[in-house]
Amino acid sequence: MIGVKPVRLLSVCVALGSLGFQTVYAADVRINGFASVTGGATIDQGSTPQGDALYFVDGSHGGTYSDEITFRPDSLYGLQLIADMGDGLTATGQIVGTGANDFNAVFNWAFLSYELTPNTTLSAGRMGYPLYYYSDFLNVRYAYHWLRGPADTYTLPINEFEGVKLRSTYDAGSVTGDVQLFVGASESNLNGFPGAEPFVHENIIGGNSSIGNEWFELRFVALQADTYHENEKDIASDSRFFGVTAKFEYGGLLIIGEYTDFEFDTPLTVTRQPPLPTFLNEGQSGYLSVAFTFGDFTPHITYSTRETGIEFDTLGEFSAENETWTIGARWDFHPSAAAKVEFNQSEDKSSPNYQAIAGEALSVDTLAFGVDFVF
Repeated sequence: MIGVKPVRLLSVCVALGSLGFQTVYAADVRINGFASVTGGATIDQGSTPQGDALYFVDGSHGGTYSDEITFRPDSLYGLQLIADMGDGLTATGQIVGTGANDFNAVFNWAFLSYELTPNTTLSAGRMGYPLYYYSDFLNVRYAYHWLRGPADTYTLPINEFEGVKLRSTYDAGSVTGDVQLFVGASESNLNGFPGAEPFVHENIIGGNSSIGNEWFELRFVALQADTYHENEKDIASDSRFFGVTAKFEYGGLLIIGEYTDFEFDTPLTVTRQPPLPTFLNEGQSGYLSVAFTFGDFTPHITYSTRETGIEFDTLGEFSAENETWTIGARWDFHPSAAAKVEFNQSEDKSSPNYQAIAGEALSVDTLAFGVDFVF
């Protein structure tokens, strides 16, 4: 397998990008921005040994809602810079700050792309990790109907990776599609799992492919990697991820469904805290969403579910599972801005022996509202 050191590759990429900016004075630089100002709170929640259940908005930022209104968990801002240096070479950078991380700016993208042919592009550096259908623009929430991506599915905290990606598009009459192959590494935190330890995703080898026409699209993704906690490379576990998406869009009607599955050959340590060290070994998730746009309004409804295999040291394996109904609406009140409101009702379907330990940690109802805009 190919091992890519994240820091070294990123440094090389940034250095090359800087060299390009210094020597190509006629570069065409575009700057795009996006932001979300969102507030919310839980309005009903189950009880746990630590208190009332919280609602985790995603696994990458780690924001949570409680019964007090807050604007931090879902709010974010971002700037994207794209420099076209001519002859098929471009440099891309993206800065994102989230309320869950005190709005500190993070350079989450920094990569170079070279157009090998009109239909094939090679990219290298730090870029979006194409696990999910909306991965490439998950932070640009203006781009989709939800207030946020379905938290039950968009739960793995791996939004970026450092490596190399080859993308090829094709057009066969009424059918279009693309194929992407990628290798690299990533470091991440299990923010969606309280008390989790950082882990490394190394020797990533994966690919995804989409095919469709003007009203239907299918997408597949699969990858494998070595996964381990920092300073524990000698006990790295083989990990695998698979996902499939189907999307139907005709007129004002949108129907989209996504299913994902991941597993670790050796359970990944979630927390070592006594008295019950906890391990994660597999998970499945999925959603089905229906939205209909008439004029400037888009009401929508989504059903999602997640099941996670968790092991407690000395107690064995348990199943943590929940089902969520999401009802919301989008109002495009401005050409570059959309107001959104969303209600989530999540019910804990975990096994009784898991609930005896964790309580109803996955039972929580949340109301959130906000404005997404681009500039």
